[in-house]
Amino acid sequence: MKFLSILFFLPLFAFSQGKISISIELKGMPDNMLFYLSEDKVNVDSAISKNEKLYFSYRKINGDTKGIIIVTKDKRHGYLIWIENKSLSLHGQFGDLTPLSADGSSSQNDFKEYRELTLPLENTLDSVRKKFNLARFENHSDSSLYKLSIESLSEKLKSINIEFLKSHNNSIISTYMLLLETTRKTFTKAESLDLFNKLQFDQQNSRYGQDILRSIQLYQNPKVGQEAPAFSMTDITGQQISLADYKGKNVILIFWASWCMPCRAELPTLKAAYESLKKDSVIFIGVSLDEKKESWKKAIDIENIPWINISDLNGWTNDVALTYGVTSIPDHFFINKAGLLINRQQNFRTFEQFVQAYLKN
Repeated sequence: MKFLSILFFLPLFAFSQGKISISIELKGMPDNMLFYLSEDKVNVDSAISKNEKLYFSYRKINGDTKGIIIVTKDKRHGYLIWIENKSLSLHGQFGDLTPLSADGSSSQNDFKEYRELTLPLENTLDSVRKKFNLARFENHSDSSLYKLSIESLSEKLKSINIEFLKSHNNSIISTYMLLLETTRKTFTKAESLDLFNKLQFDQQNSRYGQDILRSIQLYQNPKVGQEAPAFSMTDITGQQISLADYKGKNVILIFWASWCMPCRAELPTLKAAYESLKKDSVIFIGVSLDEKKESWKKAIDIENIPWINISDLNGWTNDVALTYGVTSIPDHFFINKAGLLINRQQNFRTFEQFVQAYLKN
C-alpha cells in the first residue's frame, strides 16, 4: 500500500524524551480492531478500537517533527501521521485513506492539504498507467494516447509539487516531498537543487534536507554502456567491500531489503541463478535498503543467502542506491569484466536471460 512504501527515514538530533498521547477518532470504525503504532517498521505501541476511538502513547526521543504509521494488524487500513512536540488528536473516516485532520500538529494539516491536492491526480495517473500497460503488454494495441496522458498528468503533478513547496517552504511536508521526488527522479538535479534552495534554512538543515543534498550529489545517472559507478560499503560482518575488488569479473548487483516481499519472493530464483553462474565466476552483491542490522542479518540467515551483502543501514537513502538511482526494489544491475554497466532490469527472470545470453557470446 502506498502509505507504507513512503515512510523510510530516521530522526537526526537527540533532543529530549517524553511521552506524547495520541488519540484518534474514526467514524464508522468497528470495535475490537487491533492497531499498531509503527516507527521505522517497528511496532512501538498498540491499541484496540472502542467506540470509534483509539489511544496510543508514544515516547518521542528528539525535538524534530516525526512521521509515523498507525496500521491494523492485517495492514489493510493505515495512516501516516506527523507528530510534533505535543499531544495529538486526530479524526477522520474509517476506510478513507485521506490523511486525518489534526489538533496539535500543523505539519499533519499541511500533509492533509498536500495529499488532498495530489491524491486525486495520483489515482488518475495510476489508472491510466494500468490501461497503458494492458494495451502495450497484454493486448498489444495502440498505447500512444495513454502515454501522452501519462506525460500530461505527470507534468501537472510535478507542477502541484513545485507550487506547494513554494507556498510551504518552511514545512517538513515540503522537504519530505522534495526528498521523495528527488530520489524518484521526478526532478532533474538542477530542478531539485533549485527547489532545495527555496526551502527555509531550518528545512535545508533537517535530516530530510541533508538527504536531499546527498541524493543530488551522489546520483550519477548511470547508463547502459557507460562505466559503472564505483562504490565501497561494509558487509554484514563489517568488512569493507568495493566494486573495484572485482575488477576483471562480471558482477550482478541486487538491490533489496528484508521487509520487501517481492525481494524475498524472488530469492529462490536468485539462488538458482547464483548456483548456475558460479561456473562463470559471476560475483553477486546484494545491496540492502534495510535500516536495522538485526532485520537485515535475520533475513540473510533465514533465507540462507550465499552471496555478499552490503548496507549502510540508511534505508532508501543508501549511498549505493542513490548513486545508481534506485527508486524501487527489487532492482538488478549487470556489470561486465570491463566495468561497464551492461543491463538493468527489475524483473530478474528477464535479467537472467540477458546475462546467460551475454556470457555465451
